[in-house]
Amino acid sequence: MNKTINPFELKFRSCLPGLRANTGGKIDGALVGRACGAERTGGESDNLWGIDGQSFRSHFVNGGKSTFTLNPATEPPRLIVALTKDKPEGDKPLRYWLYGLRLGACTQAGRPAKSKSAPGRLTISVGQIPDRIELGYADVPAQYAMITTVPDRDAALGRIDQMTAEELSTIMGATTREKIRAFVLAGREAAPATGPTLSPGVEAVAPEVEREPAESELAHAAESGSEMVQATETVSAEPVSEKVPTADQTLGESEDAPAVDQEPVESAIDGDADGSTNESAA
Repeated sequence: MNKTINPFELKFRSCLPGLRANTGGKIDGALVGRACGAERTGGESDNLWGIDGQSFRSHFVNGGKSTFTLNPATEPPRLIVALTKDKPEGDKPLRYWLYGLRLGACTQAGRPAKSKSAPGRLTISVGQIPDRIELGYADVPAQYAMITTVPDRDAALGRIDQMTAEELSTIMGATTREKIRAFVLAGREAAPATGPTLSPGVEAVAPEVEREPAESELAHAAESGSEMVQATETVSAEPVSEKVPTADQTLGESEDAPAVDQEPVESAIDGDADGSTNESAA
């Protein structure tokens, strides 16, 4: 009896490289993200991470290739692309060389992808990005290199979330980690301000608007005060001159000096009500 070849089994086996690329990209992205000190800002279905509020996405390319595809509409301003020529071999880790790319440079150098099922995607060649930045490398442990199934992938992601700082240091060195951090945070300086701050023109006008009413009120108060003083001097001049002789007459009639002084004091107090206290005292 002739052996027959199961076409479905052939199909399943042919899908293994694609499954490896799909699950491996998520696992490798989690390893690199955690090793560089970033925090996940998207779901486990994508490699969107962030450092101090600045987002980046990592792309992994295997087989010695240096091209990948992206959708400019969904990418953050900063990308990290990992390239490797290594193949899973025993316990030997896979070394990925990391590059920092700006989304703007990728869209300028990219060309439309051939895939009709994903319109709008661009094919990017890392070598054609003139301002690419070498960030260093990351060593992915061999135990994560051959995972293909979704249950194994989810279990691996759970273990990665529990990795200690010492374990993560075997994946990425301090120099690479600092270069990644500097590259990602440089996007903050290049990005326009989005906070609720006033524009320079508004900031310059706002204090002047507040000062103008104050100066106007002070000028008005000074003018009103001057008119009140003049009016008070005119009104209080005659009563004071009339009451002085009365006090002198009282001095002649009585020897009680404090009682005689009481009358001018009351006159001065009356002057205070009109705003002429200093004038009367003089």
